[in-house]
Amino acid sequence: MDENLSRGYIALGKAHTSNDFRFTNGYSHLSPPVDKYNFIYLSLLLAGVGFLLPYNSFVIAGDYFIKQYPGSTIIFDMSFVYIIMAFFAVLANNILVETLSLNTRITFG
Repeated sequence: MDENLSRGYIALGKAHTSNDFRFTNGYSHLSPPVDKYNFIYLSLLLAGVGFLLPYNSFVIAGDYFIKQYPGSTIIFDMSFVYIIMAFFAVLANNILVETLSLNTRITFG
């Protein structure tokens, strides 16, 4: 079985309709769960807000920091540190996704 298909990934441009994605190991009768209350959308929205809110709170207070530390590049420094930390967080997340099983990720997620 294709390694990407077993993980639930499908190559871009391969599936033309939603019915083109079928498991070939006997699970073709299964369909994805219905999210009738949009909990998935809300959880992704909250994750995005939680990721961007700390950065925006520092950027909004930019005038205060420029007045507190004249002649410095405090806004650039804060943006740089935030982006570097976000990079390491995404890197750690990708490593954990590839390392841990699906059941472990669901249990501790």
